[in-house]
Amino acid sequence: MLIPILIAIIIAALLVVILMFVKGSSKEKRNKVNTTIQKKGKNAVIKELEKKLAHDPHNVQSLETLGELYFSDQNWEESYKIYKTLYDISAAHVEINIAKAALCLGISAYNLEKLEDAVNYLLLSVKKEPEVFDANFYLGKAFYKKDAKQKQNLVSLAAISMALIAGVLVPCYVPRITEYFLLDMFVFCACFAAAAWLLAVGALALYRGKSAE
Repeated sequence: MLIPILIAIIIAALLVVILMFVKGSSKEKRNKVNTTIQKKGKNAVIKELEKKLAHDPHNVQSLETLGELYFSDQNWEESYKIYKTLYDISAAHVEINIAKAALCLGISAYNLEKLEDAVNYLLLSVKKEPEVFDANFYLGKAFYKKDAKQKQNLVSLAAISMALIAGVLVPCYVPRITEYFLLDMFVFCACFAAAAWLLAVGALALYRGKSAE
């Protein structure tokens, strides 16, 4: 009974140590990048990373660093490309944080109005790390915007349909409707005048009859 519990405790401790090591190494990497940026400038660092990737397109460290720089600058077009590459090669590179890649890819897609992609990637990120606020926040925004866009498209389609119908029906049928309406008005007025004349004649005859008595 004690052996399974001890094994579980050892495994949990190992996982904690691994997570601390990964976080520590990523923090150290970020500090190193920040120091390099301060010394050389962001543009110079970006150019160096692009040169490295020109020779080695799947260099994970260069891709991650360049992706972070583009993402922080809100360069969504380039950020999308970099994180799409990281996402695509993640199966062959276990060191890639797929949840983070999907999150940054989804946010970039959202800002580029690629709402279908945004929803798909953010759903994956939430599935991997459901506690991350940004993933849930942007997923909700993407769903809302996608739904609003679909409704807007339906309204636009309805407006276009009405315009087409009006463009066809009005020139063809309005003159005929007007013609029939005027004819009906003429007939109505004629009938009304005849009825009024008959009533007047009848009333006059009745009045003369009473006067003769």
